Amino acid sequence: MIGVTLLTMLLTFQAPWAMWLVRKVWAPFVLFVLGVKVKVKGLEHINPRGNYIFISNHTSNLDIPILLATIPRTFYFIAKRELIRVPLFGQIMWLLGMIFIDRSNPRRSLRSMKLAAIKLKNGKNVLVFPEGTFDNDGHFLPFKKGTFHIAVKAKMPLLPLAISGASDIWPGGKMLSMKPGEVTINFGPAFEQEDSNDLNAITNLRDKGEAEVKRLLNELKKI
Repeated sequence: MIGVTLLTMLLTFQAPWAMWLVRKVWAPFVLFVLGVKVKVKGLEHINPRGNYIFISNHTSNLDIPILLATIPRTFYFIAKRELIRVPLFGQIMWLLGMIFIDRSNPRRSLRSMKLAAIKLKNGKNVLVFPEGTFDNDGHFLPFKKGTFHIAVKAKMPLLPLAISGASDIWPGGKMLSMKPGEVTINFGPAFEQEDSNDLNAITNLRDKGEAEVKRLLNELKKI
């Protein structure tokens, strides 16, 4: 898939074509090979003409292909800058237009967040895992504020979603322990943010985003 993506970029010089391949070919192929079936709730909350920062719980290495195959919009990831150093994978992410955040020191982190906000204002849909990583035991981790600094600067609505079942199919910390199974995605309604950019607004937005994702996850547990 890396080879096909690079070839597409060389022939078209257009990242959207390569992203289409990733969403429509690579991600569904991965799910098919692993025997993953995906159920989706709440797609009506996604306006085809809207632009969003999608915020999701993070449960497994499967989360990325699951969401690429499920979200009916082209979107980009906000990722830690260390990933750009991963051979081939990091360069592909960069070519596709993914947004990298430098967390090595506060000044660089703030500068990269401002650059990310500019890219979002230009019409990109973005997916973020505000937990930053996933727990190997499948526990929900507290949301970090970095995502919400960017959201406040970009003035974009946030659309929460919850993933359930992926950690049972591919548990964290067990690279070769995979089994077929079913995953459910629950999308919630988008919400706007306060017309402010102070620390209280960022904290409130973080707390609301975390509460909404937990609510959507609890809805799935009751099914």
